[in-house]
Formats: sequence, C-alpha cells, structure tokens
Amino acid sequence: MDYFSNTSNITDNVISRQRVDHMVASIMVPIMCILAVGVAVTNVATIVAFKRTDLREAPHYLAVNMAVSDIGLGMYPFYLAPAILGDMPKPCCIFILFVMNFFGKISYTNLLLITVDRYLAVTRPMHYYQMVTVARIKVLLVFTWLWGLALSNAVLVGERWFPESGCSYELVVGKGAIYFGTAHISADMVIMFAVYSRLAVIAYGHWKVEPTVAGGSALTKHLKLTKVFLVVVVSFVVCWSPFYVLTLLEITDNYADRVGIVRYTLYCLPLVNLLSNPLIYAWKIPAFSKVFKAIFMCKYVSAERQITDGDHRSAISNTSNQLRAK
Repeated sequence: MDYFSNTSNITDNVISRQRVDHMVASIMVPIMCILAVGVAVTNVATIVAFKRTDLREAPHYLAVNMAVSDIGLGMYPFYLAPAILGDMPKPCCIFILFVMNFFGKISYTNLLLITVDRYLAVTRPMHYYQMVTVARIKVLLVFTWLWGLALSNAVLVGERWFPESGCSYELVVGKGAIYFGTAHISADMVIMFAVYSRLAVIAYGHWKVEPTVAGGSALTKHLKLTKVFLVVVVSFVVCWSPFYVLTLLEITDNYADRVGIVRYTLYCLPLVNLLSNPLIYAWKIPAFSKVFKAIFMCKYVSAERQITDGDHRSAISNTSNQLRAK
C-alpha cells in the first residue's frame, strides 16, 4: 500500500512540475519572441548600414557575416515555441537543434576571427593591409559557414530525445556533444581573453606616450576599432557563459531547475547579446551610427548626404589647415 501511495505522490509531483513549467513557458516564450524580433530588425539594419557606408575593412565584413548568422540564431524562440508549449516530432526537434547549433557556431567563429584580425592590425599596423585583403576575407567568410556546418553534426551524436523533453538543448543533445560544444566555446573565450589582454598592454603603452614613429596614426585607428569589438566580446562572454554553466550543471545532475524560471531567463540572455551587438556598433562607430539611426527614421538618403557633406567639410577643413600651416 505504501508503495502505491509513494508512486502516486511521485507522479503527482511530476505532473505538478510540468504544469508549473508550462505556465512559466507561456509567459517567457512571448518575451523571447519579442526579443527575437528585435534581433532580426537590428541585425538587418546592421547589414544595410554597413553596406551603405564606406566601412570596408576586414572586421566590418566579418561583423556583417556575424549579423547574418545572428538573425538565424536569434529566431530560436520561434523554432522552439511549438515544442516548449506542446509536442514536437523527433525529426523536427533534431533538425531545429541542428540549425541552432549551425548558426551559433558561425557566430562564435566570426567573433574569434575578428579577434585574430584585431591582433594582426594592432601588432602589425604597417603591414596589416598587405596581409588582410578582401579576397582572403571572402575565403574566411566561406570557411565560417563550412566550419559551422561541420561542427553542427555533433548534435546528431548520442541524441537523447524523448516525447516529454520539450526539445530542450540540455535534454535532447547527447552529453558528449554538450561537453564538446562547451569545450569549444570555452577555448574560444580563453583565446579571445588572451588576445585582448595582450592588445590592452599595447594600447596602454601607445596612449601613455604620444606616438612619434611611422605607423602611429594607423595604430590609433586600429585600436579604436579594437575597443568596439572588445565590448562585443565582453557582452558575448557575460550573456552566454551562464547558459553553458547551467547546462553543464543539469547534465551532471548537480542542479535541477524544477520550475523553469532560471532556465528560461538564461534563454533570454543570448538574445540580449544578439540584440546588443548592433547597438554597440551604433554607439562606438560614428559613420555606422549615422546610417543606422537614419534607417530607423526612414531618412537614409538624407543621412547619406549628411555623411557625404560632412566628409567634404572635413576634407576642406583639413586642406585649409594644411595651407595655413605652410
């Protein structure tokens, strides 16, 4: 009698937790979908803004490539909403997780390549444009998509799907694949931290003493752009690390989010990161900011003219200053 009583209590507890989880999901999923729409709008504006400015250096191309992948990755609330709020067949669930990993790996790889690019620009400013050409960048752009496609196959290895999984990453993807993915992104973070730490030392020495050697102005330009992507990297680490830490705790049975509030909150943080990247560009890159703001105000043409006029006025001012100096 006690056995059947205990079994009944366990079943009732599981059903109760599923109801609470469903209730939390019904609140959080619409919020995630709103964030996803913001990710799509701002990153599309980013692609258009970079295309319609004279920003044509390697990190700008990689930033556009990352914006494309961020749009795909940012749509995951719409991918998972049917599974979270209801049932989803196994093939659909596996395909969705594959697509999410695909866009995620491309986004991480772009950020890592931008970090390597900034290292070359700051440590070799005089030879940077000979080493980093448009042709080579286009090859790297193709590489990011092929690399993402190759790494995404890991989700197919040892998958653990079951009908009540809700197509959750930590419940469906094999533990080996999760360990591999976490190790991969952790290695990327360590590399980015090491590179930017080295660049910070160089920047400190550069700005401490006014540069008098050739290449000083070029280094200043590269350091300003490096500061932009340093903020992007910090945002990436802050927003994505909690998600991977929670996933590791859950698959090792060291933590169980029975209500779902923590899990869905941490699902929102990556969306905040994807949404923040275009805002960081608009905050830190003046030429991009003008066009980015004009796109949302439906005044792109006038903004373009304003930028062009501003460039002409700056050129005329520089020329007049040079003549006066002579």
